[in-house]
Amino acid sequence: MVLMSKSTNKNKEKKGYYIVKPINRFGLDYLHLLLIVLVLVLIAVILVESRYKPAVIIEKQNVTYNQSNISVNISYNSSIRIAERYLASLTRFSGSSLFFLPFLIDSNAIRSYYIKDAKEWLVIVPYKDPFYNNNTYNATILINATDGSVIDGFTTPVESNISENYAVGNGLIELYNKVSCSNSSSVPVYLITDPYAPGAFNAIEQLINISYKYNILKPSYYFIFSRYSASFYKQYGVEETQQLGFYLACAARQQNFSRFVSNIKQVYSGVPLSNSSLSSIAKASGLNITQLDSCLEYNATSLLNGQLLLSQFYNVTFTPVDILECKYETIPLTLNQSIRYIVKS
Repeated sequence: MVLMSKSTNKNKEKKGYYIVKPINRFGLDYLHLLLIVLVLVLIAVILVESRYKPAVIIEKQNVTYNQSNISVNISYNSSIRIAERYLASLTRFSGSSLFFLPFLIDSNAIRSYYIKDAKEWLVIVPYKDPFYNNNTYNATILINATDGSVIDGFTTPVESNISENYAVGNGLIELYNKVSCSNSSSVPVYLITDPYAPGAFNAIEQLINISYKYNILKPSYYFIFSRYSASFYKQYGVEETQQLGFYLACAARQQNFSRFVSNIKQVYSGVPLSNSSLSSIAKASGLNITQLDSCLEYNATSLLNGQLLLSQFYNVTFTPVDILECKYETIPLTLNQSIRYIVKS
């Protein structure tokens, strides 16, 4: 009988062991749970890749139109013009932040990129926001490259009735089918406003002051009665409400018009002024009362009817609005910028 010594076991090499402890969830251990998570992540990645393929974006200079591999009915320049028309249509949103956007864009910096797989133009529109330190931001408009329809803009759903006007930068909207009436010696500027529109008196004073700075400007002031005036008809009556517009239209034809506007601002509280109050202000402003009374009695109605026709000719949908050179419109917020651009050009 051969006896094995105890020391023999000590010479054997010691082996390591992995102890896998269950985590008491579905009978799985940590290792198997980790493998399952990795498989799920892999499946998710495969699904995402199959659903969202990377878009091939081609810049203007790399697009060759009507090639067999690129069918583009809407050209680069056309995509930008469609975007400018879409921007101009936003003026219908008076009272909304969208209303200001077409007047704030930088038309020279607009760029359009063709998305090959989708056959779409992505138009990037830089604009400066005067309400936030004049910082520059980018707005985007997605346009169908086949039929030119706007796929994605700033409204939901996208407005189908896109304006015929164009937002052309420098605070200007180019009016459809309107021709310039300026010449080398004068630039006509028409301010059209409801006398009760917010900012109406500030807009009048602004144009008066700018016309002092630029002698080439020939300002005219037109007053219409829109929804702002109509909101007072029930309480004050049509005649008393419209008196302010009659006085302003007649006073605008006299030299001391600016003083009359300034004096009205001092007493105006946002509601119609009585005829006696307006008469007193006219006298205190140094207006020719004989001329004023004659205008109020014989000319005011036809004068305001003519001004209404002018606003309809320019399809005015908001006030106050400034019409420049008979072919552009702008707002008081961007009037200075627009005037500088027109005078320099």
